[in-house]
Amino acid sequence: MHAWTRSPIPSAVLFMLATLPATATAQTLARPTAAKAVPMVEPRFVLEIEGGAGYTSVDAQKYSETITPLSDWNTTAYTGGARLFFARAGSLRLGAEAGYSYFFWYNTGAAGYPITREPHATRVGAVARAALSPRIAADAGVAAYIFPDGTVIGANAALGYFVPMGPKLSIPVRVRVDVPFTSAAMVIGITGTVGLSYRF
Repeated sequence: MHAWTRSPIPSAVLFMLATLPATATAQTLARPTAAKAVPMVEPRFVLEIEGGAGYTSVDAQKYSETITPLSDWNTTAYTGGARLFFARAGSLRLGAEAGYSYFFWYNTGAAGYPITREPHATRVGAVARAALSPRIAADAGVAAYIFPDGTVIGANAALGYFVPMGPKLSIPVRVRVDVPFTSAAMVIGITGTVGLSYRF
């Protein structure tokens, strides 16, 4: 009779099975834990200043309300202002702005001697901003345009690209349109502006 010999294979299998939980535990402990993302905090306020120049679309003769032909005119426009955003409505920022708009000038001799008129206005109103991308935003507002001879309501809009200068500061480069609702003639001021925007 042949003597029965125990095979070493089952013992090796049992040893491997016994060491599996310890190996898995060691791998779990050694696995690096992903860092938790820190949420970005949106700035509560945005303060901006700007200035620029452009062109005013207007029928100067009609605006003058005279039949005497104008002797000269110039439709170069200038603008400057500041705005503060301090509230939110959904994705919109809401705020207020104040500024100055110089629309054009013209010379008339209707009184028998040359007179230069310069339609310009101080403006005060409300503004809303919609972010179209991290660096592009569109504004729309309603304002009181205070001319030397009276106050009218008007509307304005702007589209801007913001050049980042740091975590809180940027340079807005914008195209702005101002439309005071004057009774004499349609006035549309179109200006390009450059300014500073500070978020805090």
